[in-house]
Amino acid sequence: MTAPSGVRGRARSRTRGLACLVAATLVLAGCGGEPDSTTVTTPATTATTTIATTPPTSPPTIPDPVVETPTPAETSPDVEEVGDALGCGEYCLQAGEYGAPDDELDDPADLSDPDLILVDGVLPVTVDCLIDVTCRGAILIWVDIDDEYTELGRSDLEVDGDSTRTIAVEVTAEGLGLLDEEQTLRDVVVTLDLGNPCPDGDVHCIVHEDATVDAS
Repeated sequence: MTAPSGVRGRARSRTRGLACLVAATLVLAGCGGEPDSTTVTTPATTATTTIATTPPTSPPTIPDPVVETPTPAETSPDVEEVGDALGCGEYCLQAGEYGAPDDELDDPADLSDPDLILVDGVLPVTVDCLIDVTCRGAILIWVDIDDEYTELGRSDLEVDGDSTRTIAVEVTAEGLGLLDEEQTLRDVVVTLDLGNPCPDGDVHCIVHEDATVDAS
């Protein structure tokens, strides 16, 4: 069925109007129309990292350690500090059994100091050799206990001619016991036996000297 001419005319008119609207829209989009989306460009920034530096410092001053010098403990003196320790050799070990001296002869030796002091079990005996040859033999020390002489100690004797020497005479355990009983001055006899060998001339081979021992 053919449509009436008026309707067909209006239909064509609407079609042309729609075509122009679409063409106008396309022209605007291609000739400067606003875009659908907006792109925002942010300028690039460079991050700068600052490293804090600390200036070097001098090492700490360490004070010198305080070292206390220990006080040395008190010790008994060594035998060498109170005289020469000569020991007791063969002649010394067999010395003894003395008789009365001959008063007409001279003494080849004597004690420089008759006051003896007991030091750590030792009696320092200082001997003067009065002749020009070596005084050699033995030293014996005796204490009178009830009119009987008991030996306290003995040592080798060797002193150069015309000289003086201090000799350490070690006291026996029995002798120390006798001295401890008193703890005071004790009268003793010191025998200087110069029989190894006996000096030539008009001198004694044996000399007995009175002395005291301080055992306090």
